[in-house]
Amino acid sequence: MKFITFISRLIVGVLFIISGLIKANDTVGFSYKLEEYFSADVLNLEFLIPLALVMAAGLCIVEVILGVMVLIGSRPKLANWSLMAMTVFFTFLTFYSAYFDKVKDCGCFGDALKLTPWESFSKDVVLLVFVIILFVGKSYISQLFKPLLTSLIALLSFIASLAFGYHVLTHLPSIDFRAYKIGDNLLTNMSTPENAPKVVQEFTWTFDVDGKQKIVKTDAESIWGLIQDLYQKIGIGTIIFIAQVSTLTPRRKGFSVFCHRYGRTVGKGRKVIHPSLFSRL
Repeated sequence: MKFITFISRLIVGVLFIISGLIKANDTVGFSYKLEEYFSADVLNLEFLIPLALVMAAGLCIVEVILGVMVLIGSRPKLANWSLMAMTVFFTFLTFYSAYFDKVKDCGCFGDALKLTPWESFSKDVVLLVFVIILFVGKSYISQLFKPLLTSLIALLSFIASLAFGYHVLTHLPSIDFRAYKIGDNLLTNMSTPENAPKVVQEFTWTFDVDGKQKIVKTDAESIWGLIQDLYQKIGIGTIIFIAQVSTLTPRRKGFSVFCHRYGRTVGKGRKVIHPSLFSRL
């Protein structure tokens, strides 16, 4: 058990230090990730968005200090409980993001290492196992140095983390992992790789057909064929268009204009599609 505790202590300490330093290397970028978590579509904690940068800097410093404390054996009880609280919280957060498909990248390792939500959750589960081992084997955790020197190392790690965080806030990241770092070709970095997955657009359309709602899902290219097909099968004067059409592209904008110009209003937000619309498709 002593050996397993030592290995767990080494893995947890090094992982927290690396994770904290990588995020501290681009604190502003990490704050954007926190803002994404605080948004209405995820945790709905929008009142925390103005504090995202301060919280990002604080979390980075805490991660580094806890990693150092675990390695040198400083205040093991405090370190273990803090590690457990953070790991349990982030395990829940990554599971929530993965299961409900909320945040595509947890930002655990900044731009240096991109992880999918399920990879992040798996990483946190493994980390949680090592933290539990530290709890079970707490009697095997001892200070590597004398109490005064141990406290001094912990204090210096705090000061160093704070100074590093301030430096990158007033300058560029020390090691820039971003796609637009100095010396990179932006056009090359913005190009789509050949093996990249293609973007899939899906639209949900709700029609009132003879008093019954009909829900149809289409991609961006098949909507025109869908409307013509409904016209041929059902007939004019029976289709009431309910869905609000987005105007993100000229093609869909044109369709919205057609509905407005050639649709007869039958209620708020509803128009009957006329034959003149289909003659122009």
